Parts: sequence; structure tokens; C-alpha cells
Amino acid sequence: MKRKTIFYAILMIVILITLIPLTVYAWISYTNSVALVTINSGNINVSVKANDNIVINEYVTEENGLTYIDFQKDVIEDRYNTLDLIATSLKITIENSENSLNVKNKIDLSDLIGKSLVYIIIDEGKNILPSHEYFNDYHLFISNIINGETNEVLQRELIAAANQTVVDSISEIVLEEFETLSFQIVFWGDYDRFVGNNYLQDNYLFNVIIETIQEDGEFS
Repeated sequence: MKRKTIFYAILMIVILITLIPLTVYAWISYTNSVALVTINSGNINVSVKANDNIVINEYVTEENGLTYIDFQKDVIEDRYNTLDLIATSLKITIENSENSLNVKNKIDLSDLIGKSLVYIIIDEGKNILPSHEYFNDYHLFISNIINGETNEVLQRELIAAANQTVVDSISEIVLEEFETLSFQIVFWGDYDRFVGNNYLQDNYLFNVIIETIQEDGEFS
């Protein structure tokens, strides 16, 4: 594994809503497409936290360095028993505010495609308590996904499929007012697939897009 200090910025974009608490917009949703149409009018007011900080347009952190790992030795075998210790974790909480309509949220991490990163998404659940301990046995999590597969191409595909399953399941969760939804995105640098000139000088800037809609609306 190869260690470097890396700056990374995460731009949180919530489509159709603002991330600034207490700012609300009117929302109209058509729940039927036939002649008799039900129209619900109300407010959507959702805030997003990243590592316990309110996100307003942009979240920047240098708290953790990014460690480059060998996929087989570190991710699959955890040969040195350090995979969990060297992970970089971004913990995100979506909160639906008082008097807000019921909402659903769709997470788009397509901006991570093509970057030299290994990452997993972990759903921590709804309405977690302040005392909640975030899942941190990442090697076990990945081992359960791989489930004995030995082909690296298929291993990577299984991880990607598991991430998509989490994204899909989160998009089906309805948040009522005051309810929260929390998840982790856990990163490692992928040394095997790094294509730049010098991984020690590479920075990562990527978008995490969260689309929030009324409960009976449809994602774009």
C-alpha cells in the first residue's frame, strides 16, 4: 500500500431544492397521468450533512489522507490487516425538516466512474441515534460481497453491483418530516488502475448528486 496526503473536495448538489436550512420552495407533484389528476402542493425542505457539517453548495476536507492500495493484497486478502484503518470515509446524512412533504432521495455517484478509486457504499439506516456506531469492518463487508469469487474482474463487478443495489434501495426510502437517512462512502486509492503521471500529486474533485423529490414523484 502507498500513502500520500491528498486534498479532495466533494460538491453536493441537490436538484430542485436548496441545501440551506429554512429555505423552502413550493412543489407540485402529479400523482396520476389520467384524466383525473391529484395535485399535491407543499414545501420540501431537506438539509444534508457530510461528516457532521451542514453542506451548503460545497464540502471540502483535508482531514484524511488517501491511501493507495493493491487490490488483491489489500482489498481482497487484507494481507496486512490494515484495510479498515487506512480507509477514508465520508458519512452523509439527509434530513427532512419540519413541515416538509414526504420525500425520496436518489444518489448519483456517476462522477466517480473512471477515477482511480476503490469505493463502497454502506447504508447506515434511518433515524440513527447520536450514539450510533458506523460500520467499520470494511474488509468483512467486501468479503461478503465477493463471496469467494477469485476472478478480479468479476470481483470488481460484484463491488460495483453491490454499490448500485445500495443506491437503488436508498432511492425507495421515504422520509417524513424530522426523519433522517444516513450512509457512508468509503474510499481507497486504486494503485493498480492509476493512470496519471504521479499518484503522489493527484487530487480528486468529484460530485455527489442527491436528487430529492416528493414521495409520489418520479426521479429524472
